[in-house]
Amino acid sequence: MKIQLDKRVLFGFLPALNLMTGHQVYAQHEKAVSLTYTVSAPDQWTVEHFSLPPEFSPDLDWKGEEEVRLHPDWARADKDGYWSYVFFWWIEQTNTINSLTLKKKLQVYYDGLLNHFAIPNKIPKEKIFPADVTVTKMEPDGDDKETYRAEVKMLSFMNQVPVVLHVVLHVKDADAGRRTAIRVDASPKPLDHAIWKALEDIKVTIKP
Repeated sequence: MKIQLDKRVLFGFLPALNLMTGHQVYAQHEKAVSLTYTVSAPDQWTVEHFSLPPEFSPDLDWKGEEEVRLHPDWARADKDGYWSYVFFWWIEQTNTINSLTLKKKLQVYYDGLLNHFAIPNKIPKEKIFPADVTVTKMEPDGDDKETYRAEVKMLSFMNQVPVVLHVVLHVKDADAGRRTAIRVDASPKPLDHAIWKALEDIKVTIKP
């Protein structure tokens, strides 16, 4: 996939580095427009919320909502929390979900993300390359309808060096089967690293 640079305005996906320390208080963040799900996370984690398809990836042809929780050290390459985050897709329609579908959606998503931030971050054109994504179906985890693992090789727009994200995707039916919900946990750290416990502690509750 060829990435085209554009001049869209930088917007809310910038990490707000929260340097607060001390006891982590979990907070509920409920939608004002929809009470279909809730996300609980430590206050130190940055919250982002936007409609699907997101502005930074308009070619992602799903409609719905995306909610993101960024680790406090998400933008710090010298910390374990670098590029570690959870995002949740609430998709308005039911969709055929399989390894090929997720591979294509993740490629579009991460190519769009890099494309959006390339100019604001002054990334030279010759450094940019398309995301390389592999997706493998696993045995369903817990109450998942389907569970997948993925690997995303891409250029980090933050420090302009390649990064490999390990990704776990949890697919669930929602709204009596009329919606699809996908939780995505991602980090460059291997799956046995302690950072994954912090990701798993982010709770997403789908309401009946």
